[in-house]
Amino acid sequence: MDLKDIWGENITSSSSKKERRGSRKVSLADAFSWLHGMLPEPKKVGSPSGLWTEFTWPSIRGVALFLGTLFLFLVLFGRLFHLQVVFGARNRKLSDNNHYRKQVIRAPRGIIYDRYGEPLVENKPGFSLVWDPPASSEHSYFSEAENLVEDSDFVERLAPMLELSPQELKSKLMQSKDGSPVVLATGLDRDDVLAVEMEFSIPFLSTEVVPLRNYLFGKEVAHVLGFTGEASLEDLQQFSGLDVGARVGKSGLEREFDLLIRGHPGERVLEVDVLGETVTEKAKKEAEPGQVLETSLDKDFQRVVFAELEKGVRDSDATGGAAVAMDPSNGEVLSLVSFPSYDPNHFVSGIDPSLYQEWKTDVRKPLFNRAVSGAYPPGSIFKPIVATAALGEGVITAKDVVNCKGAISVGSFVYRDWDLGGHGRVSLVDAIAKSCDIYFYTIGGGYGGFRGLGPDRIAIWARKFGLGSQLNLEFPWEATGLVPNPEWKEDVKGEQWYLGNTYHYSIGQGDLLVTPLQITNALAAIVNGGTLYRPTFLRGASNHYVLQENLASPEVLGNVQNGMQAVCQPGGTAYPFFDFPVEVGGKTGTAETGRSDSTHAWFFVYGPVDDVNIALTVFLENGGSGSHDAAPVARRILDWYFKNR
Repeated sequence: MDLKDIWGENITSSSSKKERRGSRKVSLADAFSWLHGMLPEPKKVGSPSGLWTEFTWPSIRGVALFLGTLFLFLVLFGRLFHLQVVFGARNRKLSDNNHYRKQVIRAPRGIIYDRYGEPLVENKPGFSLVWDPPASSEHSYFSEAENLVEDSDFVERLAPMLELSPQELKSKLMQSKDGSPVVLATGLDRDDVLAVEMEFSIPFLSTEVVPLRNYLFGKEVAHVLGFTGEASLEDLQQFSGLDVGARVGKSGLEREFDLLIRGHPGERVLEVDVLGETVTEKAKKEAEPGQVLETSLDKDFQRVVFAELEKGVRDSDATGGAAVAMDPSNGEVLSLVSFPSYDPNHFVSGIDPSLYQEWKTDVRKPLFNRAVSGAYPPGSIFKPIVATAALGEGVITAKDVVNCKGAISVGSFVYRDWDLGGHGRVSLVDAIAKSCDIYFYTIGGGYGGFRGLGPDRIAIWARKFGLGSQLNLEFPWEATGLVPNPEWKEDVKGEQWYLGNTYHYSIGQGDLLVTPLQITNALAAIVNGGTLYRPTFLRGASNHYVLQENLASPEVLGNVQNGMQAVCQPGGTAYPFFDFPVEVGGKTGTAETGRSDSTHAWFFVYGPVDDVNIALTVFLENGGSGSHDAAPVARRILDWYFKNR
């Protein structure tokens, strides 16, 4: 019996008398009747001695059924092969993305402290709203996301909840066209987030917890600390480890030490349902907080300096001002202030465009750091450097006398002293104390029996004291200033250098430009015994770098220091310090600006003279004179300092 017979018997034996009513017994012939529609029927033909088999083919309907079944099988097989083999890996990734969602855990930035361990900033929790649509067109939500971007009703409802205009929100949504997430708003509180979640139930509109900076002293430290903001496209391209929505330093110490205090983000893997709702947390890697930054700043002193500089600017009707205080023995910056200033907290959550435009167009330039980035003619505050150079080069001795009659004449040109009546016979100490212009014309450019330094040697000594170059303070956008000489004037201006240029150079005028930071550091090198430090915002001996040593002999520096001490005593120009209880030295400066109606006011002061621990420069832009306007500001600052420190 062949397999066909066995199969037929099994079919027929399955019917019995115990079957339900209405059933009938299936004969063997009936059981095989299905074959007539699917297979050709064989039959034997021919003579008994030569039988051969002939097949009778089935009907057209049977063939069609067979081929249709076969085609359907091949289609299903092909589709399975396409999904599981050709696009298997891709579909697995899409499935995983649909099933799991990765959520960034933002790292809190390191705290910035002052020299006494007092915090200057803190981190507070905030929320960001993130638009994270599907990247693949095969995702079930892809079309919905694209439609919402174009839905004006959706945009107009969501925009005011984020304090954005519909145009601003639409622009942000359009940035996600490439499938990348976009932070729509930062700095939202919990109520803002709840309001959005209640209004919109969209799986790709999510919230993210973000630690945000709070600058505890706002505008008083703005030009030092700077501010943070969302990483720009340029930041993302420049720095590794950043993703969309990361917070980075944008200016000041926040920018300069960003890699140190930024920290490293963590990650949370969430299992979500088809609606995008979280089912459970599958994995978590905690964020690593940024390192702390210990600065050399004195928080309380910084606030005093800011308040007194603000008062000085307003009292003198200046357009702005700056103040720099440092420890001359190591270069540590105790305070650095630029006025007017701004509140960096406005940048944390994204500054209002109208406010930013107001600051940018303000003629007083509140965003500009005058202490580090502003370069100005120093006027007479430059004279101690010229005096050091003249003594060091042997052009004069401390006892040599110049007779100041109020003016000198060279050919048809007359060069006058600030005191038209003259100062009479003056030597080095008196010349510094009274800021005698005729004396410095003489030792700088030469007159009578004095040959003078000349412009090249003045330039060499100015550069030795760190002028005309960046000091490499831990700070972005430090200005270089300008130390001119005849070669520079010929190359840049195409003009010849004249004797009158040297006279002006000798009293800190002409093309010479310095920053308040540079001149403070240069004069600090005179009062500390001849060591030029690199200024630093970091506290600790390991951060003290020497740029130049032994700038001049102790005798030379001692003579210049005597002159600077005489500035703050009766007969000197710094009359606000005549009765100061601590013995100090200093130098006033009044610099011409090119405008007949205004001058810059400078004053440098240091003390106590027997154990110097502070050097301070006050600068008032278009603020009058050093004696009358800048020195009183410095007096009030040091009143507080010597009583409290």
